[in-house]
Amino acid sequence: MSRVTRVAAGLLCAALLGCSAPAEPAAKTAPREESPSQERQAQVRFVHGSPGHGVPGPWALAGHRIGLHALEKLERKRGQVWGVRFVHRCPQEVRYTCMVDGLQAATGASLGKLNLSLEAASAEELETVVVDAERGLTLRYRLTPSFRERFYEVDYADFPQAARQLDALPDEEVFEVREEQAPTSRPTAR
Repeated sequence: MSRVTRVAAGLLCAALLGCSAPAEPAAKTAPREESPSQERQAQVRFVHGSPGHGVPGPWALAGHRIGLHALEKLERKRGQVWGVRFVHRCPQEVRYTCMVDGLQAATGASLGKLNLSLEAASAEELETVVVDAERGLTLRYRLTPSFRERFYEVDYADFPQAARQLDALPDEEVFEVREEQAPTSRPTAR
């Protein structure tokens, strides 16, 4: 893996997963060669990918923030979302579908685990629905009009600046969430 690829992967990790970027190897240290298997694993972990500067776009980052918020509300940790369903409803346009990559990176839910799905909807119907049937809780996330207007069209070259701007915003300025309670689905004793 080249130095540029390692730096880009570290920046993506920092942006999506909240971890720190890996330190650059010391000048006297030879770069560590990764096996093809390790390289594939790294590519899978960094779900979204990003432009050459290594920073994903604001829509992917918004999806990540929604995912983190949902985990906190459900008192779950990343990867411990069996029984939780994430449904992202959006137009089939990159800015909107990138949010799914952020959700996946934050929560560990995935299409393969059948707990993450993408449904076609209009831009006005854009929402992320998180259902925890065991707890009888549904969370409906919608991006705020100010987020949608501010970050609607962001050039790749401006992703780092947009990420800094997004980091400075409180959740309330990025998304709105509505909680819905439903009866829990527990088996009845006979």
